[in-house]
Amino acid sequence: MAKIENGKLTLKIASYNLAGGNYDKDFSGIAKDIIDCGADIVGLQEVDMFADRSGNIDQLDILAKKAGFEYKLFVKAINIKGGEYGTSIISKYPIVESKILPLKSFEGGPRKIEDRSIGITVIDVLGQKINFLNTHLAFEFDDA
Repeated sequence: MAKIENGKLTLKIASYNLAGGNYDKDFSGIAKDIIDCGADIVGLQEVDMFADRSGNIDQLDILAKKAGFEYKLFVKAINIKGGEYGTSIISKYPIVESKILPLKSFEGGPRKIEDRSIGITVIDVLGQKINFLNTHLAFEFDDA
């Protein structure tokens, strides 16, 4: 849990790739991992929202509830299989501001990598506002 000692804020952050929920369909294992690491704020990657391929569920809401996180933000990157796909931020502390910055994929090479995005938040942690950003990038190159 975050704390302030001698005027310094200490908190634990984590990053977790859900792989679209493909290996933990009910998110119990992922929630346990997040709880066990003691994170206050988590950047999530490969989050499906109501996509056919993942059973048309709200993965973010399910995971946030199971892991005990009240505050959350979904950051759409693309439409996928009847739903949306992107990243998310979950926090034990209030997200007081948020913005989504779309990132366009490089289009000059032989294959197009999917578009991405960055979730930009301001989170109020024990009265101190911090910036927390989350994304999921891909390696792209032009081999033409």
